[in-house]
Amino acid sequence: MLIPALRGAHVVADALRLGLPISGCTIHRVTPRVDDGPVLARTEVPIVPNDTEQSLHERIKAEERRMIVAVVRNLAHGKGLNA
Repeated sequence: MLIPALRGAHVVADALRLGLPISGCTIHRVTPRVDDGPVLARTEVPIVPNDTEQSLHERIKAEERRMIVAVVRNLAHGKGLNA
């Protein structure tokens, strides 16, 4: 699940503990509340059998790197916010 379903520093572990089929990453504007700002982009990452917190987190980080470049590029060029 993605924001707003899961929030905070332990969402990867939470997704595995809950037996969810997906996790992922979300880029959002920062607000005073944790993980509460407007979403700029999001990507789902499937949870596969035998995933560990580390293996899932590595796949999520790969998507985060791709998304952050796309979001910054779009913002710099005044384009839409979804990457």
